[in-house]
Amino acid sequence: MGAERRRASRVPINVTLSLNGISDENDACEQKDISVETVDISKGGIAFITKKNLKKGTFYNTSIQMPNHEILDVVIEIVRQQPDENGEIMYGSRFVGIGPEDEFRIEVFRMVFEGTKNQNN
Repeated sequence: MGAERRRASRVPINVTLSLNGISDENDACEQKDISVETVDISKGGIAFITKKNLKKGTFYNTSIQMPNHEILDVVIEIVRQQPDENGEIMYGSRFVGIGPEDEFRIEVFRMVFEGTKNQNN
């Protein structure tokens, strides 16, 4: 997904997440507790890297511990994937059913990050 398709600006975030696959009645999801390293976050979604092969259109539960120690419990949907030269895959995901309070927390994190970045320039 190119920057022109993104609705919200992204900021770097470096935390480890544990993804837990969500299954439906037609597809038993066997992928539980997948460890991934985040790249960036916006109020619309999160990007991460892993060596695991995840399918586009699959859903995962996860908890994101923000740098200010707030925890966001969210469901993500995999929307894109891009292999890199290290044998890892970068995934883009969108938040599904995220509440306005959690969107606000992410937006505050983005504003603080950008304010700090501008002060250092």
